[in-house]
Amino acid sequence: MAAFLATASPLTMAMNAGVSIGSRCSLAIEQIREDWFTLKDRMVPPDVRITRPGARDLYCVSPSYVRNAVQRPITSQMTCFTFEGSDEIFCCTAGFTECAALNPAAINEARAREEKRAERRAARKAKKEAQQAERKAKKDAEQAAKEDASSNS
Repeated sequence: MAAFLATASPLTMAMNAGVSIGSRCSLAIEQIREDWFTLKDRMVPPDVRITRPGARDLYCVSPSYVRNAVQRPITSQMTCFTFEGSDEIFCCTAGFTECAALNPAAINEARAREEKRAERRAARKAKKEAQQAERKAKKDAEQAAKEDASSNS
């Protein structure tokens, strides 16, 4: 547990404890949702597709965490930060009055949805290839039967 506490960011520790760290951040959440297409490349790993997070996908972060965080340049109306050695990003409104971050559960859910999509695509592709192989085999069998009939005549 001590090793976890030494390496985990305050955001991770709060989420693992099930704590919403910050009391009010509706403006920060609204701005993140509005600027999502600018912010998503920084807030979400490249293998995850989240079109636009819902309010439940974001959580409040205390602006006091800004003191221990590293600012990340993002062209947005928000200022975003991360902790040394962490991929988690939280963004704050101008004046650092409100901050919010993407809930890691939203990333996990999006990853699971993408895996299911990939499985369905692979199943459709396999079915299509099997149908094509079946049609080709049938066509080849018909062609062979015609050749046999013409050679027997």
